[in-house]
Amino acid sequence: MAQFNGLNRPRIAGGSNFQIGWGHDKQNDEQVFASLTFGSPEVRKRAVRMVMDHEGEYASRWATVASISAKIGCSAHTLLDWVKKAEVDSGR
Repeated sequence: MAQFNGLNRPRIAGGSNFQIGWGHDKQNDEQVFASLTFGSPEVRKRAVRMVMDHEGEYASRWATVASISAKIGCSAHTLLDWVKKAEVDSGR
């Protein structure tokens, strides 16, 4: 994955660690999530999509959420709330 170090943001000293490659790549997920802020809608959408994509690999939804949340660095309860909200928003 390409990284650009030293790109300065306006009025903020220091650089940023911008990573290219937002495609759904299972081996890359942890690195991408570690580089992003959890408040952004893009991060929430990707986390929810990961839960939906991998739910069949676990015994329960909670097991899926707990596993993925540990990998991406957020709490399981937060991720579960995101999943439930996405379901309501999509009419499920």
